[in-house]
Amino acid sequence: MAENLFDGEIVAVKYREQLGVFLLDGSGSMSDIGEANMTLAENVNSTFKDFISLFKQSSIRKEFEIAVINFDYEATVRVGRTPLTEFDEFGDYDPRDPDKDNPGTFIGAGLLKAKEIIDDYFAQPNPDEYPRTAVIAILSDGMCQHPEKTLPIARQLDSNPNITISSGLFTVLAREGDSDTKDAKNFLQQVKSKDGTYGVIRDNAALRRFFNASMSSSKKRDH
Repeated sequence: MAENLFDGEIVAVKYREQLGVFLLDGSGSMSDIGEANMTLAENVNSTFKDFISLFKQSSIRKEFEIAVINFDYEATVRVGRTPLTEFDEFGDYDPRDPDKDNPGTFIGAGLLKAKEIIDDYFAQPNPDEYPRTAVIAILSDGMCQHPEKTLPIARQLDSNPNITISSGLFTVLAREGDSDTKDAKNFLQQVKSKDGTYGVIRDNAALRRFFNASMSSSKKRDH
């Protein structure tokens, strides 16, 4: 399948309330060296902060809440639901856990945490009856070790017409021929929603575009 990273601006059709949940891979391979002689995790940290800083200047910044989940074989909520206008663009978003030695990858753990956050979001009072949507942006650098558990969780989330899942594979050129990378590409395309963003990401500019495109994905833009 073709890569479909969207290089454009985040645009709102009309006022709505939106939640963006970022799932950032903190597995052991995220310590591999990527762009600018930095680890992949360090590149994620730097680029995510740049993305948030620019996003906070958007004309639709008041519509969004943001949450961040780090995952390896377990998942941790790094930042709970926070209005974009209050989100700390200077924080530390390196997804690795320094207390773990070369942990594996279970995307399903992150999706379950995302479901908890999204369920709570949709359950909140909505007196103005603004349309509410949620986007999950999965960023991983390798194959999920439990695809048979992860895919049903993704399908359950995707069955909600107001939830969109986007996915991106963050990799380096040296890995592109690996069987694990090929498997990860195929699996991440299966996990994403039909109308979600998908892309293979090789540098920080593409990573920033992925974050941007994910927040532009929504099944109910005109609802």
